[in-house]
Amino acid sequence: MKVGGNVSEEEKQSIGMAECGACRAIIPIDSEVCPECGTSFSGVSEDALGECGACKALVPLDSTRCSECGVLFVADDVVDILRQWVADTGVNIRKLFEKFDENNDGTIDSQELKRGLLSLNLADLPPSQVDRLVEEIDADGNGVIDLDEFDKILSGEETVDGSEREESVEHSETDGDVDEDGVVGPPSIEITSDDSSIEEDEE
Repeated sequence: MKVGGNVSEEEKQSIGMAECGACRAIIPIDSEVCPECGTSFSGVSEDALGECGACKALVPLDSTRCSECGVLFVADDVVDILRQWVADTGVNIRKLFEKFDENNDGTIDSQELKRGLLSLNLADLPPSQVDRLVEEIDADGNGVIDLDEFDKILSGEETVDGSEREESVEHSETDGDVDEDGVVGPPSIEITSDDSSIEEDEE
């Protein structure tokens, strides 16, 4: 083991020492940066530590985000943060999809998604969290993300789940627009497509 910095034997005995998790140098326990390898950390903790894949800082393993660079370690907020990043940068969603789709097969698998998010310094997700995120975006359930699914999730056009559909039907029933067969009829029928919403004018 090597001793980091210029610490004498006498100083080692008078102050607590610890081993850098990255380069194994012995350094003062209250160090914020390893003098040997430059790894950043906040002292030594009782907690188990892991290295952030984006900035290499040591952080507690149960962290949800890196305290140094802000990269996420859980899937919970990744879609919202990616949406915000797209809005802030003005990047074209197709171009972003192509950047993530490393093998140009027209889909993004879990490993491509993990590497893509890390390359943007947005998230460093473990496999279980990446799989969870793919499931959230993958509308057809085939295990990969296609351009249409990627575009819909980033544009905020997520598919309507069952509870939202029921709510919509209940709302229509209270308006008296549903016949005895449960069919919604004029005058307030609404047709929604990807790009527009058309409401029939009242006569």
